[in-house]
Amino acid sequence: MKAPSVYDRERTSFVSRPWALTTRRDAPRPVARNLLWPVVATLAAAVFALRFTGLGTAYDAFIDEPFYTQMGASVAAGHLPPLNFGTPFLLHPPGFFLLESLWREVVPVDGDLYHDMILMRLMQQPFAVATALLLFGLVLRLAGFVPAVVAAALFALDAFILRQNGRVLIETATVAFVMAGYLLLIRLAEGRTRRRTLVAVGVGSLFAAAVLTKDMALLITGAPMAVIAVRSSVVRRSEALIAALIPVAAYLTYALSLVAGGYGGAFWSAKTSGFARLLGAHVVTGFNAPGTPSLAGVLWSQASFYGGSYLLVGLGTLAGLLLLVRPANPAQRILGLCTTAAALMTGYNGLFGTFEEHFLYFLELPALAALAVVGAHLWRHEITLPPRLTAAAKPVVATALVVLFGLNAVSWERTRATPDNAHQLAVQWLKDHAPAGTKVAWTDELTEYGLQGSGLVAVRLDKPDRMAREPATYLVTCEKIIDQGYSFASRSRVDWFTHRSTKVFSHVGRSYGEVAVYRTADPDSW
Repeated sequence: MKAPSVYDRERTSFVSRPWALTTRRDAPRPVARNLLWPVVATLAAAVFALRFTGLGTAYDAFIDEPFYTQMGASVAAGHLPPLNFGTPFLLHPPGFFLLESLWREVVPVDGDLYHDMILMRLMQQPFAVATALLLFGLVLRLAGFVPAVVAAALFALDAFILRQNGRVLIETATVAFVMAGYLLLIRLAEGRTRRRTLVAVGVGSLFAAAVLTKDMALLITGAPMAVIAVRSSVVRRSEALIAALIPVAAYLTYALSLVAGGYGGAFWSAKTSGFARLLGAHVVTGFNAPGTPSLAGVLWSQASFYGGSYLLVGLGTLAGLLLLVRPANPAQRILGLCTTAAALMTGYNGLFGTFEEHFLYFLELPALAALAVVGAHLWRHEITLPPRLTAAAKPVVATALVVLFGLNAVSWERTRATPDNAHQLAVQWLKDHAPAGTKVAWTDELTEYGLQGSGLVAVRLDKPDRMAREPATYLVTCEKIIDQGYSFASRSRVDWFTHRSTKVFSHVGRSYGEVAVYRTADPDSW
């Protein structure tokens, strides 16, 4: 008689407990190919179309976008690690910048930073499509065809995910690798392959790709694998160790290559500073930085656009915890572990560390998958609930779906109906009206990077006596950046200069409020 597998042994303990998920079959029914592939193609097309529409105008430039675009250009020019004004940039691994350098070989970059940034936004879209299909495949395995379609459709329309995919941010590519690794791991947990060691190596390699694009991904890949290895209840201990150690080995290899290249000191300085920021010992950016808006305040102010996304993250996090402690099978526990790890990482950063809003993407993807799986169990009455709650399950799931799709559909229409590109328009105005070599004072790094490749000379706004020695003809201000404390220049200092200048351009956008260009008739008056 065949010995029970890890999957079979573990599955027998996941029934007959309060709030436990159950199932009426061992696996979701197979889907006919003549139905599956048209649906997959339709989902892929919808994900791309919803993002391509308004790619350059739906979201104004975020500070990291021109910087990451510049880092990709540096790698394309042969610099590895990339150079930031001549200094090696080692805060993040080079994976994303390598991808950018390859993309630059197939798109018409021209050195204009804003033009090239939009092309780098286009690079994000294949990763977004791939993530949607990976999400579809993961939920298909754990819950069936209809829940997989619903999950992918929510991904396609979710307002926060759309913004994340619509900017040049590292997390879009990182999470695509993470999702691919977990989909392969679930295949391993379900015993659907005979080449188990080879599949475990594949999982570890995908996790390594994620870590080499953004190293904090180790907290939602290697760390959960280490937990699985200790418990040895979902996959074999040796397989979990392989999946955990490959990304660690890959990162150590990267670090040693930097040491061998003479960058050891710079790497140590960058990583100790980054680790201090992560732990909250040295917070200079994000919502916990001194003088910046609180996370709660920002979430509330953006609820009209991203309320559906925040609701999804909250419900999905609870669903992930349920999958961790009351799964119907070991594969669901893997998703629960991933969601919980992402929630712990995000929660700690939000409370104590450096938390930037795009970090939420690490949590929203597993939360979305977990919510789809638990929602499917509720709909099928495959969860041990009191009779009254069981009767209300379908209406609750249906209402939640209507609310989520409705809020996100309205948000998509609003973001596309009114362009949010005030900063881009201000920079373009300067390019059109200021002669090459004109000095332009800036109050934030977004403007400094935005002026690169324009032929204009960017000058940091300083005290009046210092500006008198290096007078600028124009000054660019971003209202929200200054008022929210993200500018090095105080409101009073900026006002001193603007009161002695003439406003020649102004445009109001969602991201930065009024973006204005001021001209001084007599630079010596500064």
